Amino acid sequence: MYNGAKVIASTLDGIQDFLTASGVRHEVIVVDDGSRDAGATIVEARGRGVRLLRNVQNRGKGYSVARGMMAATGAWRVFLDADNSTRIDNLTRVAELASGGAAVVIGSRRAMGSNIVRKQHPIRRFLGNSAPMLTKLLALPDLSDTQCGFKAFRADAATGVFSRLTVDRFMFDVEALLLARRLGYTIHEMPVAWDNPTESTLRVSSDTPQMIGDLLKTVWRLRKGAKLPAVVREAEREAGETMMLEAKPLEAIRAGE
Repeated sequence: MYNGAKVIASTLDGIQDFLTASGVRHEVIVVDDGSRDAGATIVEARGRGVRLLRNVQNRGKGYSVARGMMAATGAWRVFLDADNSTRIDNLTRVAELASGGAAVVIGSRRAMGSNIVRKQHPIRRFLGNSAPMLTKLLALPDLSDTQCGFKAFRADAATGVFSRLTVDRFMFDVEALLLARRLGYTIHEMPVAWDNPTESTLRVSSDTPQMIGDLLKTVWRLRKGAKLPAVVREAEREAGETMMLEAKPLEAIRAGE
């Protein structure tokens, strides 16, 4: 989360209400990426078992997601954006795929059956597609959408991937997926409903060149035959961590159960 004061309370309400109603064992972690607004204060004040991790300064989305995924303790770890552009109820489909043996499940706004609730402005959409197009060309041609902010990893996959993650900003998704492939995990795509965020922190004109640069460096570093990168990040734990509920596992979240 970066400067998410306007959206974080409603996002957390939706997440926690869904998980509580589903009866699934869970923990909720918010990583504040050096925000300048009251977002972290809002999270801290709400209670309800939410764990807040603060970056002393802005480190980037990739750094923050990796920190949260390495701090998590569940059998499955899911990250989604603070603006709630892809809602937690997509977890129902993740659960179905998890019960079938999936280790990595990613949301796609371009897969058949997806639904774009509100589209981006055409100019922003055109500029923002340059990095994803290069990704498809150079790195992951079989995946329709690597940048959707909803991804789920089984615990072993999460640890293997995010302990090796080095891209701190927006192109971390590609590195994570390439690492998953190098580690032997199959990636499953699923269609999602996606609502264009009005509070996005992506600055297309300035962030796109860095994204392309990070993409090129990542593709080269993780090229076929190259040595698997070493672990660069350890798990972050706190004494006395507890799960929010003792109920059904992830695989039990299905319609009618």
